[in-house]
Amino acid sequence: MLLDLTLADGDGLDVLARLRAEDQMPPQTIALTGHDDDEVRQRCIDAGCTGVMIKPVPIARLLALVQSP
Repeated sequence: MLLDLTLADGDGLDVLARLRAEDQMPPQTIALTGHDDDEVRQRCIDAGCTGVMIKPVPIARLLALVQSP
């Protein structure tokens, strides 16, 4: 799952918390954020994200990450 942290109606990590509570966690979650700092990265990892990408994300890099096993 690609998960933007900045959503119109809340925080993307809140979405991930709801999925976890409902036992619906996807096998992989890549967080997309415009905040390039260690605290945000750590929050994402602690929430269960398997990767964090800083926006804007080069399309080739995003495709490579999504297509990797």
